[in-house]
Amino acid sequence: MDQALCKGIDGAAELFFPTQGESTLDAVEVCERCPVREDCLAYALAAPEKFGVWGGLSERQRQRMRHRAAAVCGSRSKYQAGCRCSACCDANNRYVARRRAS
Repeated sequence: MDQALCKGIDGAAELFFPTQGESTLDAVEVCERCPVREDCLAYALAAPEKFGVWGGLSERQRQRMRHRAAAVCGSRSKYQAGCRCSACCDANNRYVARRRAS
């Protein structure tokens, strides 16, 4: 990842590893222009990197991405991740019916 734009930035550690509550928008803007963004994100997902902005995503965003990828079709989790196949819709409908019944 020698071509990564973050390598040439002074203060990159503070930018890409903000303290809790600080914005990640500036780091994400750098990532959006970076030629190795996809490779960086793939690395962070595989590692998995626990902190910082990698490939334009925060750790929370990467956790959601891993969760969505792991969800099984025919489950409410997959439905919440955006799948609208009949099996996932059925699973969501069963969940909603159980919640209303209780």
